[in-house]
Amino acid sequence: MPITFNNVEYPAGYVSSATQSGNQFTVIQLSPYTITMNGTINNPGDTIVASFDGFPRTLVATEFDDSGNIVFSENTNIFVFSNTPSSDGHVFSFSETSLGEYEPLCFATGTNICVICGGNQTEIAVEDLRVGDLALTASGSERPVVWIASRTIDCSGENSRMAPVRVMANAFGPGVPARDVFLSPGHPVLVKQDGAEVLVPIMNLINGTTIERTAMPSVTYWHVELDQHDVILADGLAAESFFDMGSRSWFESESNDVLANPDLVWSGSNGRCREVHLDGPVVEAERKRLADLFYASLNEQCDWPTLEQRAAL
Repeated sequence: MPITFNNVEYPAGYVSSATQSGNQFTVIQLSPYTITMNGTINNPGDTIVASFDGFPRTLVATEFDDSGNIVFSENTNIFVFSNTPSSDGHVFSFSETSLGEYEPLCFATGTNICVICGGNQTEIAVEDLRVGDLALTASGSERPVVWIASRTIDCSGENSRMAPVRVMANAFGPGVPARDVFLSPGHPVLVKQDGAEVLVPIMNLINGTTIERTAMPSVTYWHVELDQHDVILADGLAAESFFDMGSRSWFESESNDVLANPDLVWSGSNGRCREVHLDGPVVEAERKRLADLFYASLNEQCDWPTLEQRAAL
């Protein structure tokens, strides 16, 4: 599937010069400056323009990419573009050789967004939101909706990875979310650990029980942009509002290209309201917390009633 880059910026440390051995690439040097990408690739051998500190260079697509990394060549040079910072000596391994592993960051149709209407808190289905509606953020502030867009995509066959992730009701705690919520795999949700708040793509929290991938022939995804990037409430689940990294045109055009900025969820802030964590201690702690919640719910379902409870029956 095609991958389109529309002024996508890779900060210093996110692009690596590397050596290749089969499907493995070893970092030998990190970029010390921001690199900007523009163009569309459909197949290995297609070219794209990258601005290295203001100097344009033509790179050639290889057959290697995954959900977080993509490899380009330039004559004898090899570059790995990553969604997260890399390090000297790091080894990237790719298990398959087909392009198009990135995914959109959106809400699915039917998701209820918390808004303020007439001074009262209520919920509106994402497809019924209108520009000017006041969204309630996770911090309790009110922000106007300035842009809404949707796109229906095919999730069958080789596009099955585009299908949404289901977050079961109460997966993050009582009433969070209030009912099952369906998000695009890369959509970041708010995670709180030891007083810190970070954003974590929902696909990084998949556990096969309360958070799992779905199978469906198609899905309509929605983006909700506020006057300032923030975290909104989707059926009680705190998830980020639209953050434009070049994907706006994917919703506004009729092309079948993958997102203009397909699932480039970088670590760090990069202009977001909170830092993004893809892995590490905070993510691991949240995974454990979610697992503990699930097992606790099972124990509650299996508890035998006490003598007093039996007598009351």
